[in-house]
Amino acid sequence: MATSIIKTDEIRRLNDQVLMSDGALTGNVVFPAGHVVQVVPFQSNSATDNLTTSWTEIAASLVSITTKTENPLIIYNITMSLESDINSTGHGLWSQLMRSTVSPYTSFAVINTAKTINLGNYNGSFGYTAQSNITDYDYPVVSSGTRIDYKLRFIKDITSSVHINQQAISNEPSGTDNYTVGYVMEIQQ
Repeated sequence: MATSIIKTDEIRRLNDQVLMSDGALTGNVVFPAGHVVQVVPFQSNSATDNLTTSWTEIAASLVSITTKTENPLIIYNITMSLESDINSTGHGLWSQLMRSTVSPYTSFAVINTAKTINLGNYNGSFGYTAQSNITDYDYPVVSSGTRIDYKLRFIKDITSSVHINQQAISNEPSGTDNYTVGYVMEIQQ
């Protein structure tokens, strides 16, 4: 049986634009709008505690992505382990997504209005935590190859404590941790 093999180091268009070189796509390749370009997952068991009614940054929410396209849509998704000592209903937690595109990535700008995290009672004295999921969108005006750091901050309307990724909660099995997991997704616009 005969086999056919085509070997090449480069694929070009008729106008001589290089589309692939040494097995890697070049910047001349254009993906259709809505194409998922990359997904960057993250996870952390870093804890954040808030005993005040001030904005507090969530340590486990930090993630970096280096764009592969210009002006993409970025989807930020996070699921957090949340424990609260709020013993009454009717109180809330709100989050805001923040972005930094300037090295050394210590100055962040808020890029959305506050989103509700939870309006319930997640009291850890009963030995459990709640999972809170947040999805947010960003439309950064950036060039390909730009590093973007994202993180969340939250605020609450009562001084009772709120803990993200609190460890060693009563009735928690030994040897376990509470984690935050998430991803950022770059989509071609």
